[in-house]
Amino acid sequence: GGLGWYRKHITTTAAMLHGTVYLLFDGVYNNASYYVNGHFAAFHPYGYSPFALNLTGLLHPIGKDNVIAVQVDRTRYADSRWYTGSGIYRNVTLCVCPLVHIEPYGLHIQSQLMDANNIARVTLRVLLHSSCAALESVQCSASVKARDGHMVAKDVKEIRVSPGTQTEAAFTLTIQQPLLWDIETPNLYVADVALSQGGRVIQRQETRFGVRDIHFDADKGFFLNGRHTLIQGVCLHHEAGSVGAAVPDAVWIRRLRALKACGCNAIRTAHNPSSSRFLDLCDQMGFMVLEEFFDEWHYPKDKFLNNTEQSTQYITQGYGRYFHQWAKRDLQSTVRRDRNHPSIILWSIGNEIEWTYPKFNNANGYFENYANGSYFWTLPPFSRQKIRKQIAMIPIEENDIADVASGLVNDVRELDQSRPVTANMILPSISYETGFADVLDIAGYSYRRVIYDYGHAHHPHQPIVGTE
Repeated sequence: GGLGWYRKHITTTAAMLHGTVYLLFDGVYNNASYYVNGHFAAFHPYGYSPFALNLTGLLHPIGKDNVIAVQVDRTRYADSRWYTGSGIYRNVTLCVCPLVHIEPYGLHIQSQLMDANNIARVTLRVLLHSSCAALESVQCSASVKARDGHMVAKDVKEIRVSPGTQTEAAFTLTIQQPLLWDIETPNLYVADVALSQGGRVIQRQETRFGVRDIHFDADKGFFLNGRHTLIQGVCLHHEAGSVGAAVPDAVWIRRLRALKACGCNAIRTAHNPSSSRFLDLCDQMGFMVLEEFFDEWHYPKDKFLNNTEQSTQYITQGYGRYFHQWAKRDLQSTVRRDRNHPSIILWSIGNEIEWTYPKFNNANGYFENYANGSYFWTLPPFSRQKIRKQIAMIPIEENDIADVASGLVNDVRELDQSRPVTANMILPSISYETGFADVLDIAGYSYRRVIYDYGHAHHPHQPIVGTE
C-alpha cells in the first residue's frame, strides 16, 4: 500500500491537436487522480474497472511536451479480503482519433444462430462521436473476416453525425456455415470497422468475436450450441500468487493450460472484473467465464481481524464508500469493454452481499443455531414462513438489497441482454424471501449444495448455478 505517483511525457502531434485523444486505463488500484500538465482532470476510485481519460483540449501546442500524472492512493492498505496489488497494474493505451470517431468501447457485436446453425446473423452497432463544429458525413464500413483472413460478410453505410453528439451506425451481416466458438474448438472471427472521408480511411478498429449459443434450463441444465454441457469451473482472483497483480501473459497461459488439463472449462472472476487481456486468452483457449462486478455494495465487509468494528478503520475503507455514486459507471464501462467476448456466459452483480445487510443475518436462524459454521451443510433451521415473519419484524435498511440488485440488473440489461445475470448468494434461503433472488435470471449459490433441491422445489422456474 501507500501513495504512488506516475508521470508520462508525450509530445503533441498534429493528429493529437486536430483530433480526439484518449488514454484508456484497463485497471489502476485504486483511488486514482489524473492530472494533465499540472491541472486536475479526473478521479476514478475503483481498482478493477476500465477508465477512459479524455485528453482533448488539455494538451500543449504541436511539438510541445506534455506531462500526464497519475496519483494512486492505496493508503487504505487493508481495504480488501485478498491480495490486490497497488498502482497501474494493467495495460494503458493511447488512442489518437479523428474528430469523428468510434467511441472507446463503442463497438457492440451480437450473433444469433439461425436455420439449424447453418447461418449466423451478426449485428454490429458502432457508436460514433463528433467533436466537429458542423454536421459531418462519414462512410462507415463493417466486415467480418474468418481466422484465415478471408472476408465472409461486408456492408457500407453513409452516416451523418451532428456536432457534439453520439450517433449509432447499425449493420446486420450474415455468415454462411459459421464456425462456432466452443470450449473444444474456440473459433473466432474478426469484425473490421472503418471510417472514411473523401476516400481516405481515418479510423479502423478490429475486434475479435465468436458465434455461439448459450441456454440455461431450470430442469435440464446448461446448453452450449445446443449441446448439454457441464460447467466445470474454478474461481480465480486477478493475481498470480508471487508474481503479483501485473500478470504476464505467459503466466496466465501456463495456469490456464494446467486448468484445462485438469478438466476445467469455466472461470469465475472472483470478485471483480478481470483484465481485458485475460478475457482474450479465455476466448482463445476455450474457457467459459462468469464475470463478477463487485464484492461490496453500500456496506463494507470485515477485512481486519474479522471484527465488524474494525471495518470502520481508515485502512479498511473500501469501494463501499463510492458505490452509490460510481457503481453504474463502473459496471457499465466493464460491460461495454467486455460484451464482445464469446467466453463470457454470465454476469454477476455481486459476491456474498447478504453478509453486509443486518436484516439477513438476523432473520435466517443459522447463526444462533449453528454457530460452529455447519450452516454450510444443513438445511435452513427456520421454515419459509418463519423466515418471512422474522424479516417482517426488522425495519428495512436505507438501501434495500432487492432494490439495489434490481438497479444493477437493469444497468447490465441496458447494454447487454444476450447473457443472464446472477449473483453469488451466501444465504439463498433468505434471498428468496426478500426479493433479492427474484430480480436475478439465475440463482447463484456460494457453497450451499445442501439446499439445491430446496431451492429448485420452491422456485422451480429459476435455474441454479453453483458459483462458489
